[in-house]
Amino acid sequence: MDTKKQILGGLTQAKDMFLKDIGYIPADKLDVSPMAQAKTPKAMTVECAALFRGLTSVVGGADFKRPTPEDRAAYLAKFKTTDEAKAEFAAAADGLLAAVAAMDVAAMDREVTAPWGAQVPLGTMLFLAINHTSYHDGQLNYIQMLYGDNAFHWME
Repeated sequence: MDTKKQILGGLTQAKDMFLKDIGYIPADKLDVSPMAQAKTPKAMTVECAALFRGLTSVVGGADFKRPTPEDRAAYLAKFKTTDEAKAEFAAAADGLLAAVAAMDVAAMDREVTAPWGAQVPLGTMLFLAINHTSYHDGQLNYIQMLYGDNAFHWME
């Protein structure tokens, strides 16, 4: 399997699992933090969408813009409901998938500046989007379990 197929498959799987799993968190808990500093499921959804949007721009040749805390807060505030956040997540993921599908595999080696300042291959950043989404999906699973649902719904 080539790198592009791995990235497309991983992004698709991460997107689908995340959207499935967030559906099993009680609706009244989607914009509630389980602890003082923890992100809400809605905030995790918007954070992943923002990464997808940023990477779509990078795939198109732009520099990665590291959002400030104010940028992140403003982006989150755009979405009044979790359903709006999930729609943005899906649209942003689909945009990134389309951009990756259209790109030349050789572009995966192009060095880009990561949000933390390091120079890394674009392919590495795309794999990071998969890991980042899966990481937050695991948090969604944990939150789901905190509310008493121990099923692995992504396997259904």
